[in-house]
Amino acid sequence: MTSFTLQDDLALARVAVANADLVSLARFRAQDLVVTTKPDRTPVTDADHAVESVIRSTISASRPEDDIFGEEMGTDSKTSGAKPGRQWIIDPIDGTAGFLRGLPIWGTLVALAIDGVPVVGAISAPALGKRWFGATDLGAWSTTRWVTRRNPAPGEHSGDTLGRHPVL
Repeated sequence: MTSFTLQDDLALARVAVANADLVSLARFRAQDLVVTTKPDRTPVTDADHAVESVIRSTISASRPEDDIFGEEMGTDSKTSGAKPGRQWIIDPIDGTAGFLRGLPIWGTLVALAIDGVPVVGAISAPALGKRWFGATDLGAWSTTRWVTRRNPAPGEHSGDTLGRHPVL
């Protein structure tokens, strides 16, 4: 089994949401959007399925042994919910109702949990041009600035370091 660092996993999550943005933005406000209703009576679109597919493909290409749980397609494993080991969690279009109405308040969520504990996350709101991402003990960033860090390096103070840290 290959060992990956959280920095590697964070980079993969960022690639996954970037790939997802290409698909979701192409379908946002599309005249031919296909909408169906899930058993819980919430809407789901062909864009939800396409976005989840591209995220799954991106993750599987680099982490074939990791489990993936997505809102629209379920899990790769026979278990439901949190699972031991590495599990990626996907919400392809969080805010489908807004997406359907042409409102820009929706996003794609990708997380990695190890043994049920979330350790990496990436959020993209492409219609707003915003992304947020972070990993345990590495920090959290927006697309333009550093947001927070659990354990600042010596001499750093989380309040005065905004904007001075590189984006991963």
